[in-house]
Amino acid sequence: MSDGGATGGVGGSGATGGVGASGATGGAGGSGATGGASGGSGGAAACKADVLWALDTSASMVQEWTAVVTTFQTFGEAIVSSGVDAHVVVLAPSPSVVGLPGLCVAPPLGSGACPPAGTDSVPPRLFHHPTAVIGSNDELTVILSTFADYRSTFRLGVKKFIVHVSDDDVGAPPNPTPEQFATQFDALDAANHAPGGARAWTFSAMCALTSPSSGCPDGVDEGVLLRQLVQATGGVASDICTLDPSAFVAQLMQHIRLRAGCR
Repeated sequence: MSDGGATGGVGGSGATGGVGASGATGGAGGSGATGGASGGSGGAAACKADVLWALDTSASMVQEWTAVVTTFQTFGEAIVSSGVDAHVVVLAPSPSVVGLPGLCVAPPLGSGACPPAGTDSVPPRLFHHPTAVIGSNDELTVILSTFADYRSTFRLGVKKFIVHVSDDDVGAPPNPTPEQFATQFDALDAANHAPGGARAWTFSAMCALTSPSSGCPDGVDEGVLLRQLVQATGGVASDICTLDPSAFVAQLMQHIRLRAGCR
């Protein structure tokens, strides 16, 4: 797949160009779920985060899948024990086809009860979408198209964190460019995602930071456009070619706590 596509940076929502800020506090409007605490230690009420994980479950991810599941499970343990009041959405199928990637979310974040699909969800702490499937490079399209399904898990005035894991890059049209995605995601729930015109979400990625010919033989394509979206929204990036679950989760948790204003 070509690395071409989006040109320029991702514009700030409602601002005058440039890279969009991700540090605004949430405003009124948006999704109506109030939701209870999601577990964890004291102080959770003052420290909230809504986290969306979008996992590439195409056949090329089979080799990395064990480490990806370990990464997500490590995150689940970290977020539950951190004192952060987190609502988590995961877009990935439950295990169903032998040999292809699938996810059943184990305790403490999920129930560990799979199949059928989605029965590992523990509302409001976890919503595991029962049918969402992300291929090699349609991640942005799926995040947008399934929003109505996970919208109620998100809360008013709470920072949003998108985390994507893939060995590929953003696909060519009709998939949106990073700039188009940012604009469209803001518009889905402007009062929540971009209150007062300031972006209130970040996009982080575990993707190929080098090309298959330059030291990442297991990668399908270098995540050039994914990194563009990470940089433009102030997220964090890690290399799937040297996948280190503990290191990535530590980096991500630090990012979440900082952006969510945790003490």
